[in-house]
Amino acid sequence: MVAYGIAKARAMANRTDWNERTEITKAVITWFDADYEYELEIENEDRMDNEEFTAWVEENAESLAKADAESLHTVCEEIDSIDFTEK
Repeated sequence: MVAYGIAKARAMANRTDWNERTEITKAVITWFDADYEYELEIENEDRMDNEEFTAWVEENAESLAKADAESLHTVCEEIDSIDFTEK
């Protein structure tokens, strides 16, 4: 069930599914190097809709994981999974 404020805003926007809809709040990209597994959390700060955020994360997952690996002084060998959290 969604929070009251969100449900009210959806109801006021004349959405019939105001109590059923969820939104993706973050994505977790799981990637690994030769020795370890890492998780990179991407917040949906711009509140993109689910389809837009999912497409953006999937399109940019490799470059985001490589940038994270570079900041950790390692090399991203492969992306294991991308998981999305809904609220």
